[in-house]
Amino acid sequence: NSDSALAVGRVALLGTPARGCLAARRFARYGFGRWMLGESEALWREGRAARWTRQEPLGLIAGSFPFGLGRTFGRLPGANDGVVCVNETRIDGATAFTVLPVSHSGMLLSARVALNLCDFLETGRFSAHAR
Repeated sequence: NSDSALAVGRVALLGTPARGCLAARRFARYGFGRWMLGESEALWREGRAARWTRQEPLGLIAGSFPFGLGRTFGRLPGANDGVVCVNETRIDGATAFTVLPVSHSGMLLSARVALNLCDFLETGRFSAHAR
């Protein structure tokens, strides 16, 4: 039925640059970078508000293994996954947050990330596999 809303229990984001992305802003300085980012360039601007206002619990997983193409355009400050800085993944109103020693691309293949994601989706928190 197209009139019914999709029921969602919990929502999780993996390495999402919700507050902008320094690496993407640096990449956009180049013509080919602007071309590759296309219309999404506006999503990576600095200072964006990131607030979760929905009732469903939100869990965030950030990476801290600094290996990725984002470093090609300069050093990334603070903890980062090689593309996204940990502080760029923060969202006000999130229910749970964890930082795991994985790179941005490695997050998709990591057993540790998968276990943490399962923990959050089942219980609403990151627990046994957090570190």
